[in-house]
Amino acid sequence: MSSPLPPRRRGIRGGAAVVATVVGASAALWAAPAGAAPVPTDSPATRAAAVIRPAVVYLESAIPGSVTTRCSGFVVNPDGYIATAGHCVDPQHLTGDDTTAASSNQILDEIATTGLEVSVLLPDPAGDAVKPVAARVVDVRSLRQGDLALLKVARTNLPSSELSATRPEIAQPVQAIGYPVDTETDAEIDFANLEPTARSGAISAIKTLGASSVIEVSAEMSPGMSGGPTIGEDGKVIGVNSFRKADDAGAYYVTAAAELSEMLKNNGVTSALSAADEAYRTGLDEYYSGDFSAAIENFDKSAQLSPGYPNVAELKTDAVRRREAAGGGTGSTSDITSSLLIGGAVLVALALAGGIGFYLYTRRGNRAAGDVPGDVLPAGAYARPPAPGAGPAPTPGPAAGATTQPMGPAQSTGGIRCRNCGFEIPPGQAFCGRCGTRQD
Repeated sequence: MSSPLPPRRRGIRGGAAVVATVVGASAALWAAPAGAAPVPTDSPATRAAAVIRPAVVYLESAIPGSVTTRCSGFVVNPDGYIATAGHCVDPQHLTGDDTTAASSNQILDEIATTGLEVSVLLPDPAGDAVKPVAARVVDVRSLRQGDLALLKVARTNLPSSELSATRPEIAQPVQAIGYPVDTETDAEIDFANLEPTARSGAISAIKTLGASSVIEVSAEMSPGMSGGPTIGEDGKVIGVNSFRKADDAGAYYVTAAAELSEMLKNNGVTSALSAADEAYRTGLDEYYSGDFSAAIENFDKSAQLSPGYPNVAELKTDAVRRREAAGGGTGSTSDITSSLLIGGAVLVALALAGGIGFYLYTRRGNRAAGDVPGDVLPAGAYARPPAPGAGPAPTPGPAAGATTQPMGPAQSTGGIRCRNCGFEIPPGQAFCGRCGTRQD
């Protein structure tokens, strides 16, 4: 008959099982943190383009019965102020008669004389569609005198942009934004799917042209992109797309943002963002940091403040998709950290519970062992059981020369002898106190 493990041994095994349970729970908590979602890994250029995208507009200028030109522009103030290139609204340039450097007043007079009509494509507040809105030319500089124009539309709460207040630097990464057109086929514009193009490059030089500051960039520009913004990696406008030299391939020029700031100041206009812009940009920051629930809230807020706000519906859809991939969590670093902290607290609780259970279990083993009277083997001693049929194990005698004292007659407890080692077992005791053999 096989002998069971002593009580303490069983307590150790039970404690090991508790520890294994705790370790397993710990591994599960760390292996699958709640709310882990794929955070967007877009480049700084992509993020910058997302910042400026809502403010970029498509515009057309037409002299009735004569000529129509297509350009780009961008909102500089939510109350309907839009910047573009001067040559986009200069009747003399449109007709090819811009050999003289006309003043602003002369161009404005020419606009009135020719009946120039300017329209800007803007989101319809009543829905998701876009529609042309008439624009008035507030101020203008000819191509030879700075190439800028300030327009005004009868709209408010438009998506706006920020002008950079820092000095541009050589080799600084930039993007030229605008709506290129196919001048060879003169294809019709698909207004329902109109999206601006972003082309990357860097600042090559900073120059002065006449009395104006211009920036040379390597970002390629096509016809139709005139008047659009060139931006830095923070999404702020560093210049207005202007022109290229026919004999200098790869060199494109933008009018510096400082020149536009001066024009705005002269007309009592301040470059500003709307409440919808603030919500959208906060949502962008949250989206790119992986806090999708917060991003969705701000995207919704932006759309409520400015119905039809460009780009916000697409970003919200993607944020919802990413949040669902996270199992409903935000996917933010704070959520993951919170999950790990909660998991750590659970782990500590499990460890404490396991430790208490282990202690109580071993205490129970100790009590069972303590109920068994008899000899306790010194550390390192080993009681070899006798061979079968050999009878009780002999009692070791004193070592040679040892002083002994009579112990008196052996006292019987009225129990039985261990069938394995011969040790006397008190009545009612199931296990041998010496070798631990069960007696039934």
